Amino acid sequence: MPGGSPASELPAQENSLLPPGEKARMSPREVAPGIVFTPGEGIDIQSADHDFSVGIGFRFQLLYTLLDKDPTAKETVQSLQLRRARMQLAGHAFGVHNKYRLELAISPSDVSQTAQAVTTSPLLEAYTEFDYLRDLTVRAGQFKVPFDRMRVTSDMARQLVDYSGTTTEFSLDRDIGVDLKSNDLFGLGLFKYHLALLSGKGRNSFAATDMGLLYLARVEVLPLGLFDDYTEGDFQRTKPRLSLGGSFVHIVDARRDRGTIGNAPLDAGGSTDFNLAEGDLMFKLYGLSLEGGFYYRHADRNPGSLVDATGKAINDPATGKPITGPTPTRDGTGVVAQAGFLIPRVPLEIAGRYANIRKNTDPLHNALKDSNELGGGVSYYFAQHQLKLQTDYFRIWQSELSSGYNQLRLQLQLVM
Repeated sequence: MPGGSPASELPAQENSLLPPGEKARMSPREVAPGIVFTPGEGIDIQSADHDFSVGIGFRFQLLYTLLDKDPTAKETVQSLQLRRARMQLAGHAFGVHNKYRLELAISPSDVSQTAQAVTTSPLLEAYTEFDYLRDLTVRAGQFKVPFDRMRVTSDMARQLVDYSGTTTEFSLDRDIGVDLKSNDLFGLGLFKYHLALLSGKGRNSFAATDMGLLYLARVEVLPLGLFDDYTEGDFQRTKPRLSLGGSFVHIVDARRDRGTIGNAPLDAGGSTDFNLAEGDLMFKLYGLSLEGGFYYRHADRNPGSLVDATGKAINDPATGKPITGPTPTRDGTGVVAQAGFLIPRVPLEIAGRYANIRKNTDPLHNALKDSNELGGGVSYYFAQHQLKLQTDYFRIWQSELSSGYNQLRLQLQLVM
């Protein structure tokens, strides 16, 4: 992982904490001259002059879920699904500083498949990156909005089976645009930043629309030096490491109720202006990892016409009555706190998490619902995040713990 320390480079005292054979298991393998296979990164093919390369990889997650007293079905239900199935091409062209990445998402949930149709393109990411300058790397294309640590961290690199409900609610997912960034500003090993200008319309947007855009600024401070702060768990058994991050986003004329994602507001047409802020931290110490995040969102509606294409008044599905004013926005705050410990010399990790969402009480801004989740899980790492089996249990509720429901998950992941 970028920013991490290979196990072979760790001090002897830290190497002694690794499970037997882990260094060899995770090491690159040469297949033929110019062709190398690396666990978790796939096959990398390089031209003889090293000016061109292409890496090919894939990953999938097989997920079983049991919901006790599911709030929708009002009964115990279960599902077995391919939660994610991804294919990636990545490398460089015309020199090592001209990088590219293409990722396709092909599972039913990846393409928002319903019984009637597939509702989105399988294109997940497609961008180029020019890193000639350490302090000013340029990324252009479709990619994750670098808003919050927990969402930008890859889905394959988590201690628990999936993101928290809080992270999912406040996430901005992916968008199209340009990101100026540095992973080591001034070469001090202390600072990172992002400055992004994006469409604000979200993943796979293409239609001509208004002039609204998404503006983002993010700063990270690593007072104890650079480390792999975008992978959950501490496989490197690192000495104390800390990363603190903060972001601010302003979106003008968004078309969805959560910014770049979500549903169109019921008052047909119109748009929403958003202000979002986020703060997060990651701490690692000899197998212990602590992570936290705070989210804030405020939005103002520019209401639509309140009638459909035929001129008929739009009814509120909840009441059946015509809508007479702007759809309330999903304003509120969220908190996530997570901790895990990787047992020495055994590829087994125990982790726990608490997350909550609190809505704004103003009637024009209270569409969000309060929620809480508390639980934990166990992960067995056959080959770190590249091959693992995870299970977790959560209690999820709104206002009263006794009125919530239970969620049990079991997931197998393979990354090539």
